[in-house]
Amino acid sequence: MSLRHISFLRTSGIFFGVLLFLGSFTSFGQQKKTAPALTEKEAHYTFVAYNLKNYLRMWRFVDGERKMAGKPEAEVQQLLQVITATQPDILGLCEIGSRNDLLQLQQQLREAGLDLPHSYLTEGVDTVRKLAILSKFPLTSNPKAPTQFLMDGKTYAVQRGIADAFVETPSGKIRLLGVHFKSKRETEDFSQENMRRNEALILRKHLTHIHHQPDSTHDRVLVYGDFNDTTRSTCLKTAIGSSQSKAYCKPVELKDKHGLNWTYHWKWQDVYSRFDFVLANRQMHKSILLEHCYIFDTTAFPKASDHRPLVVKFK
Repeated sequence: MSLRHISFLRTSGIFFGVLLFLGSFTSFGQQKKTAPALTEKEAHYTFVAYNLKNYLRMWRFVDGERKMAGKPEAEVQQLLQVITATQPDILGLCEIGSRNDLLQLQQQLREAGLDLPHSYLTEGVDTVRKLAILSKFPLTSNPKAPTQFLMDGKTYAVQRGIADAFVETPSGKIRLLGVHFKSKRETEDFSQENMRRNEALILRKHLTHIHHQPDSTHDRVLVYGDFNDTTRSTCLKTAIGSSQSKAYCKPVELKDKHGLNWTYHWKWQDVYSRFDFVLANRQMHKSILLEHCYIFDTTAFPKASDHRPLVVKFK
């Protein structure tokens, strides 16, 4: 082989190596590819889970004074933009206040072009922050699940209760459950981690009860919420259950358009976490259009909430 051939091969190798490197670098910077848009002929529906960050009356600083006030108007307007952009047929909410707060949000969404006429509201021992559902489809509430438990010799209860309602969609009914577990903020009375573990155990017992009812064989079950804990935590593992269990509820894996899966930003410490989840039982997973599910990117709406909405498409 001549020196010219050797030189050519070396140069070619470097050239193609550079091309491969640049190609891999370019793909790293690209946004996550989106699935082809669903057509009108493909019947599908949208469920959105969203922690609203205190859509309620509470003590706030307004014009330098501490007052009892609702969510600031600037935050509400961005919140409405986020929700209407996701176009939910069913909206599962955390951190809503009173019935009047829910009716107000419902009216604001209607004025913004999103009519969700059916509503459901529940609460636990925390009477300030509640769980709610707004829906285009009829809702039927289920009897409240038992929420009390013993911890360190004392009786406690799931702080925000468990939302539990049937949604009558055109493709059949869905049993929709919602939770909002104890935050990671420490208290003097109990361990915040143990509280979440026990709240998750109550949810798991309720799910087991649901799945062992005589008429539950074909029931689709969806669980949404702010679990205030991460994927590998005892809290999440308990809520999900054993994969061998009839009541196993697997997380719907979601990412934003950049391929990131954080759902909550703790601004004080500048920490990004995945605290919000949607879990689905086996029957529900068969209906989920996974490639069309995502976490909505709220970069353009920084005041709306410290959480991001989870968008789940199903048929």
